[in-house]
Amino acid sequence: MRVDGESGLSNSHVKSIIQDSYGFIWLGTRNGLNRYDGVSMKLYNCYDETLQHGNQVISALFEDNHRQLWIGTDDGVYIQDLATGKFSFFDARTESGEQIRYNWIEDILADHSGNIWVNAPNQGVFRYQVETGKLFRYIPCPGKDKSKDFPQSICVDKDGTIWVGTYGAGIYRYSPEQDKFVAYATEALKGDFIFTLCDYGDELIVGVHEEELKRFNKKTGEVSVFPAPEVHRKIIRYAVCFGDELWVGTQNGVYVINEKQNSVQHIPADAGGKYGLGDAIVDKIYRDREGGTWICTQFGGASYLPVRSLDFSVYLPGAPGTVCGRRISELAEGKDGTVWISTQDGGVCYWNPKAQAFVKVPESPDRQNVLSLFASDDLVGAGYFKGGIDLIIPGTASFASSSISSSTFSSLTSSSSTTVSPVSVASSAISTTNIFRGQVHTFYPAQLGISEGSVFALYRDRGGVIWLGDGWNIFRSVDKGRTFEKMEQFGYAYMRDILEDKSGNIWVATMGNGIFRYNPQTDQMVKYQCVPGDSTSIGTNEVTGITEDSKGLLWFSTDRGGLLCFNPETGRFRTYTKANGLPDNVTYKVVEDAQHRIWFGTDRGLVCLHPETDSLQIFTRNDGLPDNQFNYKSALAASDGTIWMGTINGLVSFNPQIVRRNTFVPPVHITGMYVQGRETPFPADGVQLPYRSNVGFDFVALSYTSPGANRYAYKMEGIDNDWNYTSAAHTASYAQLPPGDYLFRVRGSNNDGVWNQEEATLSVRILPPWWRTVWAYLIYIIVVSGSFVLTLRAYRRREVQKIREQQLLAELARERESHRTHEMFINQITYGACTPQGDAMSRADEQLMSQLIAKVRENLSDANYNVEALAAAMNMSRSSLHRKIKALTDLSSLDFIRIIRLKHAAELLQEGELRINEICDRVGFQSPSYFAKVFQKQFGVTPTEFAQQNKQRMTDS
Repeated sequence: MRVDGESGLSNSHVKSIIQDSYGFIWLGTRNGLNRYDGVSMKLYNCYDETLQHGNQVISALFEDNHRQLWIGTDDGVYIQDLATGKFSFFDARTESGEQIRYNWIEDILADHSGNIWVNAPNQGVFRYQVETGKLFRYIPCPGKDKSKDFPQSICVDKDGTIWVGTYGAGIYRYSPEQDKFVAYATEALKGDFIFTLCDYGDELIVGVHEEELKRFNKKTGEVSVFPAPEVHRKIIRYAVCFGDELWVGTQNGVYVINEKQNSVQHIPADAGGKYGLGDAIVDKIYRDREGGTWICTQFGGASYLPVRSLDFSVYLPGAPGTVCGRRISELAEGKDGTVWISTQDGGVCYWNPKAQAFVKVPESPDRQNVLSLFASDDLVGAGYFKGGIDLIIPGTASFASSSISSSTFSSLTSSSSTTVSPVSVASSAISTTNIFRGQVHTFYPAQLGISEGSVFALYRDRGGVIWLGDGWNIFRSVDKGRTFEKMEQFGYAYMRDILEDKSGNIWVATMGNGIFRYNPQTDQMVKYQCVPGDSTSIGTNEVTGITEDSKGLLWFSTDRGGLLCFNPETGRFRTYTKANGLPDNVTYKVVEDAQHRIWFGTDRGLVCLHPETDSLQIFTRNDGLPDNQFNYKSALAASDGTIWMGTINGLVSFNPQIVRRNTFVPPVHITGMYVQGRETPFPADGVQLPYRSNVGFDFVALSYTSPGANRYAYKMEGIDNDWNYTSAAHTASYAQLPPGDYLFRVRGSNNDGVWNQEEATLSVRILPPWWRTVWAYLIYIIVVSGSFVLTLRAYRRREVQKIREQQLLAELARERESHRTHEMFINQITYGACTPQGDAMSRADEQLMSQLIAKVRENLSDANYNVEALAAAMNMSRSSLHRKIKALTDLSSLDFIRIIRLKHAAELLQEGELRINEICDRVGFQSPSYFAKVFQKQFGVTPTEFAQQNKQRMTDS
C-alpha cells in the first residue's frame, strides 16, 4: 500500500512519522502535517494562533505521556493537544535565555527519566525536564567549525542512555552524573558523517552517510565495519532495529539484514509499479503496533508493508528468467515439479524449480496468445487463438530423458501444415539451466481439421488420449496428436474446459450449454443445465472450469453464476454465491490444498473456502496480490504444496499452509460529524443539535493491514432496532431526527474479522422547536387562559393542516413531474406507444423493448449488471444497443437500466415491507448514499421521504 498524493498526502517528501496513542498515523512532510486513518487523510496547519507564527516543514514527531504531539519543524518545536487539535509554540528557555528557534529539528525522543530530548543540529542538543519545566542546552563537541562536529543524529538505547552522532567528531554519550556528553571513538570515526544511529543490543549501528555501515561496541568502544557489503556506499540515511532484523534506508531503497540467518533482503524502488517503494531515497522507517512497516521516501510518499496473512510471491515479465507474460491463461505441472505457464500476451514458459527461474519457449511473434495448456512428463500441449496447437517435447537440459522421442512425430513432419522447431539456444547472459532445449511441433487448424481454429480447451487423459475443444466442438486424438476425430456426441457448444474424473468420465464445461459428462467406455452422455427454480441444478449455463477434489467432489467455476459443487453420490449441485459471502459471482478455476480447503479466484480477489464449515477468507491487492481479477483456468496446486494462481496482471504463488490470522484488535473512532451537510466539530461528551437536523458520521477502525477489508457495525439507539453492517462505507447518516436523546454506536473489525467489542459512541440530543421548550410552556401558562388553550389547539390544528396541504401540494407537483417522465418512459419502453419523435412503435420494437425490460428486471440485484451485460444478453453490440434504446426512448443505455432499477425501488418502497438498505441491495446499488442521490434526482425526494409520504397517504386513506 502506498500513501501519496492520490491518498490526499500534502507532499510526496515524508520526513517524519509516528502512530499516536489513539492509533492514527501522522506523516510529517516538506509541506504539511497529515493524519491518516487508512481510509482518509486530514491535513493540519502547524500554526500557533496566539503567537501568530508556524511552520509546515515537519521533520520530527513525538508523543509524550500527556497525549501531546511534539512537532519538530524548520523553525523550532510546536506542540499539539491531540484532544483539541490546538497548536502552541514550544517557547521554553534555558537559564541563559536560549530558545529552540529559527533552526530545523532532526529528532525528538524521550529517555527513561522523563526527559524529552530535541536535536537541533545547528544549535545543539536540548533536554527538557518535564517535571520542572526547565530547558538545558548541550553542545557535545564545541568547536569553531560549525559546518562539522555538529550533532547530526541522536538515539536512546534500551537502557535509556542518550547517544549523539556527529559530523566528523565521533560519538557522544550523555552522562547524567556529569550532566554533559562524553566523547567515544573520536579517532575511529574521525571525519565520518554519522547520519543515523540506532540501538543494536550491546552495540550501536553507525550509518556513515556516504561510506559504510559500521558498528560500535558500547562496552569496549571498538568500531568495526558491519558485514553487509550490499549496503556500503549506498548513501545511508536511516537505520532501525526490529527484533533480529536491521532495516537500513538508503538512496537505493531499503536493506533488511538478519545476521542470525545471514541474509540481506533488498526492497527496491518501483515508482512505476505497485509492489516496491514509491521512491529509492528513504528518510524514515517505522513499525506500527499492528506489526506493519512504514517506509517514508523523498519523492514517493510512504509505502506500507503489512504483516500479510499469506506471503504472496509475485512474478512479472521483464528481464531474462522472469515469467513470459502478465495475462496468465492456464497452469499445469510437468515432470520434476516443473510448472508450465501459458499466457495471452507472451506465449508459453515454465518454472524451473532447480534454477528458481522461468524459461521461455521460443515461438514466433504471432503465437503469443495461448488459451489452453496441458502438461505431462513427456509431452506438453498448448492451444492458441486462431492458431491450432503446439505439442512440446521437453528437452534434456532441464528435464530427465523423455519417454517420447522426436521420432514419435516423424510421421507428422511431412505435412506442409505442420512446423517442427527443434530449439537449442545458447546465450552467455543466461544460465544454461534456463535455456529451452526441447522441440516444438506446431499444428495449424487446417491440419487438425477443427471447426473454429481457436483451441479453448486442451487436455490429455490418463490413457494418453488428447481432448481438444474449440469454439464449436470437441475433438479427440488417440494417436498422440497425429489425427483428431470430431466427437458428435457433444454437439455444438463453446468449449471451455475438459477433465477426466477418477471414474474415467470425461467432463466438459461450456459457455452457454452447461456441463457434459461423457463415459468413453459406454458412449453414454449426460448433460447438466440450469433448471430455473431447482436449487440442486447448476445455477447458470456459463461454466468455465472443472476441478475434482480428493473426496471425488467436482467443482465448477462459472461466469456470473458463483461456484458449483457436484456430489456424484447424490447427483446434486450446490451453489455458492455472493449471498454465501463470495466477493463476486464470477469465479475462476478451483484448486484444493493439503488441508482440503478450496481456493479460487474471482473478479474481486482470491477466496479460501472451508467446505466443512462454509467459512471464507478473502485476499485482495491489499494483501499483496498483483490484481483482484484472476483468469479463467489459471490455477494449479503443485505437488510440493505450492499454489500457483494467474491474474490478468501477473502470476502469484504461495504456501497455503502458512496462513497467519491478524489478531490485532483495531481501535475504533468517530472521526467526523456532519450537520446539514457541513462538517461540525464535536466534543467527546456529546452534542446538542437544533430541531429537524440532518446528521451524519464518519468512523474508522484503525487497522492498516487491509483497510478496505475492515468491517463496521453501527446503530443509532432510538432509531435503529438492529445493527447495520458495512465494509465499503465508513459513514452513516440520519435525516430530520425527531426531538429526543440518541446514542450513536459503532464497532469495527480488522481484515480477518477480529472485532473490537469496545464501541465508539457519541450522545446526540435533538432539541425541540422553540414552541416546545420549557420556557415557552411557562410563558403559555402565565399569559394564556383556559380559553386560549382551545384557541391554541385550533391554531395548531390549522398549522398542521397547512403544513400537510403544503406537503401535499409539493408532493402532487413532484408526482405530476414524476408521472409525466414515467408515463413517457413507460409508454416508450413498456407499452410501446411511440418513439420520442411521436411515431408509433413497430411490433418488433415493442417486443424488443419488452425483452430489454425483462432482462434488466431479471438482474436487478446484480450491481455489476451493466450495459455490456445487457448487450451480451441480447446478442447485440454495445453501440447497437445504445442506438436502439436512444431511438426508442431518447435515453442512454445507462439511464435506461438505472430508471428501471429506480422504478422497482419505488415500488418496493410503496409496499413498505423492506428497509431502504435492503431495497438498495435488491435493485443493485452498492452504496446507499449513491442510491439516495440518484433516487432523489429521479423522483424529487429521498427514499426516506418517499417512504414517509407513502406511509402518510396510506394513513390518510
